[in-house]
Amino acid sequence: MKGTHNDKKRENRGFYIALGACLIAVGIAAWATFDSVSKITGSYGDELTNESSQTVEEEPLPEESEEPSQTETESLAEQEPSSGEEQETAAEPEEPVDSEEEPVQQTVLTVDQIDFQPPLKNEITVSKAFSGEELVYSETMKDYRVHNGVDLKASRGDTVQAMADGEVTSIYQDELWGNVIEITHGEAVVSYCGLGDTALVQAGDTVKAGQDIGSITETPCENIETPHLHLMVQVNGAWIDPLSLLSDE
Repeated sequence: MKGTHNDKKRENRGFYIALGACLIAVGIAAWATFDSVSKITGSYGDELTNESSQTVEEEPLPEESEEPSQTETESLAEQEPSSGEEQETAAEPEEPVDSEEEPVQQTVLTVDQIDFQPPLKNEITVSKAFSGEELVYSETMKDYRVHNGVDLKASRGDTVQAMADGEVTSIYQDELWGNVIEITHGEAVVSYCGLGDTALVQAGDTVKAGQDIGSITETPCENIETPHLHLMVQVNGAWIDPLSLLSDE
């Protein structure tokens, strides 16, 4: 019995010795593994640190450039017109601006719309009629010529009146017809010829029907004939018989 008990003690002691050896072996293996991992990790960390340092050292700070960035250049390019666009803009003519208002067109009265009256206060007596295109003999000029007006018998100094409302467009002296006052009555332009030097109106004046405009003297190309008013009328550039304006009289 005693021998058996001692054998068990030996077995137990051997077990513990083996267990301790195993634990020591495991500890040594664990330490070796930890040490290897630490070295590898430390070496990798140093490499990362060195690379980071090199990267920071190798990358220089961006220098401030006076040249605009690509974005700014594109923005300026969009804002500034190209040379072609400038030429097209310069080539386009500016439309003129009308600063003045268009004049109001006045209706010109026809001879049928105007109430004409005799140019003399005395009764109308024709001393020489309107000839149109027909040639008639002139006592003063001693030749045949057309007579584009009508001669109304009068005395020197008799007053001549405007035949209708109108505007004095011209006052002049003619070698054949003497002193002439031209008045526009609507579409009719009436020339009052053979008047004295003193006109009672001026060019540009507006006159009323029956207004005194001058007095009778003589007509140079008809001075041999009796004193008279030589009256001529043009409508749209054509000579017409002045008496046609007084046809209702």
